Amino acid sequence: GVDLAAQLLRDDAWTESGSDRILHYALELDGLAADLTFTLTLDGEDVAAYSVDVSLLYIDPDTGMATALTLYDAMGGDDRMAGFLSLMVGDLLTFDIRMTAPNREPVINTAEIHAIEHIGAVYLRNRSDVADSVIYFGPMGCRTGFYLLMAGERTSESITALLHDLFSHIAAYEGDIPGATPAGCGNCLDMNLPMARWHAKRFLSVLSSITAERLHYPQ
Repeated sequence: GVDLAAQLLRDDAWTESGSDRILHYALELDGLAADLTFTLTLDGEDVAAYSVDVSLLYIDPDTGMATALTLYDAMGGDDRMAGFLSLMVGDLLTFDIRMTAPNREPVINTAEIHAIEHIGAVYLRNRSDVADSVIYFGPMGCRTGFYLLMAGERTSESITALLHDLFSHIAAYEGDIPGATPAGCGNCLDMNLPMARWHAKRFLSVLSSITAERLHYPQ
């Protein structure tokens, strides 16, 4: 078969559509047929956003019948969750906010997770109804999401509206990233606002249809 990495590096493998560069790639392996579409959105010569769309078919080896799968069917389920209450010490609560499926999807790059942290932390500190109870908002070391530490009597269900507002704010954010200055940040150049907005918008699709079983860790 054709090496995917080699295809990605070949300029003539990509097609152009406005500011997008698009690559289609098809493969078949162990009964799975996959069609992948890589899309890069350019701002001049820089990549402003990217996406990968995957269509999958399972081909039954006995009958030859093909069944369409979603990406998360093939990967074993969507592990993106919102607001898991993972730790309670007194009235101090730690919520886990998983924006990507751990060990299944690519993690969030440092520049965009850094931008989400700055924008999100300032939003939460300035929101009058929760400012007194928010202790900390920051990224997980694995870069699959964030920790939100709050004080008081709250549940995973009770903060879903707050999370929706938070990531709606990040998805629509324009202008200078707060605190992204040498005086306010020890790595102020490592920021990517377009991709921070992209990840926030993507996670909003999870929050808008969140169900109770995705608000609590399995026992």
